[in-house]
Amino acid sequence: MQGPIRYFTLPMLLVMWGGVYWLWSSDLLIAPLLIGIIGTHLICTIIFHRFMYAFNFGYASTMILLPLIYAAIYSPGFAASVFLAVVILYGLRLGLFSWRRYMSESYAARAQESTKATRAIPFPLVIITWLFLSALMFFITFNAWAVASSGNVNATIWLSTLVMLIGLSIEAIADRQKQDVKRIDKDTFCYVGLYKKIRHPNYLGEIIFHMGLYWGMVSSSGQIHALILGGLGTGWILAMMCSEAFVLDQKQLERYGELEKFNEYRKTSGLLLPRLF
Repeated sequence: MQGPIRYFTLPMLLVMWGGVYWLWSSDLLIAPLLIGIIGTHLICTIIFHRFMYAFNFGYASTMILLPLIYAAIYSPGFAASVFLAVVILYGLRLGLFSWRRYMSESYAARAQESTKATRAIPFPLVIITWLFLSALMFFITFNAWAVASSGNVNATIWLSTLVMLIGLSIEAIADRQKQDVKRIDKDTFCYVGLYKKIRHPNYLGEIIFHMGLYWGMVSSSGQIHALILGGLGTGWILAMMCSEAFVLDQKQLERYGELEKFNEYRKTSGLLLPRLF
C-alpha cells in the first residue's frame, strides 16, 4: 500500500478486529463466518513465503474459496449463485493475471526489486500486515456470505451482479491492454484503448466491482450490522484504489513528465474518470 492511506492501516486493523469481536460477543460469529475468518488467516500465511503474494495470489484464493464454501453450506438460489459465480470469476481472473504478470519479461525487473525490498521488511510489520490483510479479506467476502446466506434475495441482485461484471470487464480489458503495450516497450506508458481517456481504468474497474459486491449485500440484508461490517472491506478497497491511482499518477509524472506526448495525454485524460472539459 502506498500514499497516505498506509498510515491508517493499524487503526483500521483495530476497527476490523473490533468488528470481529462484536460479532463474537453478540453471538453472531456463526460457524460459516468462523470458517471464513480462519480461512482468510490460513490463506494469507503465504505472506511469510513471499510478501507480495498475499496481495494477489492470497487475495485471489480468498475470492475463489470462500464464496465456494458459503455456496456449499447454504445452497443459495439461482440469482444468488450467479452473483457468487461472478465473485469467483473475479478471483480466477486475478490469479491468472498475477501469474502472467510475474512470468512476463516486462515485469521481471520490478519483481526482482520487490523481492529484494521485502527481505528487508521487519518481521513485526509482516505480522501486522498478515493480520490486516486477513481481516480485510474476511470483511470483503463477508458481502458474499450475506448474499449466500440470505433467503430474501430480491430482483436488485441482478443489477448488482451486472455492476460487478462491468467492473470486472473494465479491469480485465485495461490490464490486458497495458500488458500488450508493455510487452512491446516496457519503458513506455499506456495511452490506448481504455487508457485513452482514463489514466487508470484498471483501478476504476476494481472500484466498480466492489461497489457492485457491496450493493449485492445491501439488497440481500436489511440488518444494520451487516451494512456496517460489509462496508469495512468495501470502504477500504475504494480508498486504497483512489490512493494507489494518485500515487501511480505521480510516479508516471516523474518518469515521463519531460515527454511532450505524455503532457498532452494528461491534458486530455482523467485520473479515474474521463475528462469532460
